[in-house]
Amino acid sequence: GLAVALASAASDSQGRSARGSAARGVYSSTLSPGVVVAGLLDSYLSVIGTQQPSDRAQPASSRSAPPTRSREKPASRRVAVVTWWDAGAWTNVATDLSNGMAQRGWIVRTMFTKLTAGTDLTGFDARVEVVPLGPRASRAPLAIARQLRSFAPDVTIVLGTLSNGPTVIAHRLAGRPGSLVLNEGSCISSEVREHAEHPFVSRADTIARLLYPLASGVVCASEGVQLDLRDKVGISPSRLETVVIPNAIDLDRVRRLADAPLSVEPPRAPLVIALGRLSRQKNPSLLLRAFAGHRLAGNAGVLAFVGDG
Repeated sequence: GLAVALASAASDSQGRSARGSAARGVYSSTLSPGVVVAGLLDSYLSVIGTQQPSDRAQPASSRSAPPTRSREKPASRRVAVVTWWDAGAWTNVATDLSNGMAQRGWIVRTMFTKLTAGTDLTGFDARVEVVPLGPRASRAPLAIARQLRSFAPDVTIVLGTLSNGPTVIAHRLAGRPGSLVLNEGSCISSEVREHAEHPFVSRADTIARLLYPLASGVVCASEGVQLDLRDKVGISPSRLETVVIPNAIDLDRVRRLADAPLSVEPPRAPLVIALGRLSRQKNPSLLLRAFAGHRLAGNAGVLAFVGDG
């Protein structure tokens, strides 16, 4: 089916444009798949202003976080951001959140596991304190706990499944300083199925059931992730408050890059671009098999992968 779709897209540019317009219409009528970075920051600030450890009043099944500045906390409050350095989505979100909160007067300490010496950190505002926690995530709880004790944040924001569990433990070890907001970007039940051999990810659902309810709440990247936590992982809304904030898209940066000249000469044949990191989760082999079928059927085309991995 994918091969047929590729052949159709390569031979029918008008149909492709029509399908793109239809997709945009669907997105505009539902929860946007991406928000401008300023909206992301406002959404997180609204979560920080409302989610406290004892706040469980609203059910999680239908909540979303509208961008608002009415609940922003005063300047000079402290926020800790914890994630791992993947040079991708989590790094980008951590950078955007850290810079935005520093620019609004927050004191920001951003902590990364897997951050190595010599990494380019020029994207961070000079007011953001960036702390490497070492290369091994399994040793992170004690390192994070030491940072939380010394920094005493009003709120800790955690980005990603691999950071959520260790930071919940660290937050407890540090004496529970301030609120703790986790972030889940993927459906945990799918991760467990796809990484059955991984010693940590294969048990992510069990870890989430045990540890996530100890946090103030969880930010979910989509309604699907939110429902997965409830229906498949088995965390009821009465035990854990969740809120949907889609991943951010810096539209101005996208437009600037779109207008920039290409570094390579584009092929004359129809071009299919796969944009994203090369990882098992993205399943690039599926696209390779589909494109092979497209070419074996006698169709022209070039497949280009753009991403790290």
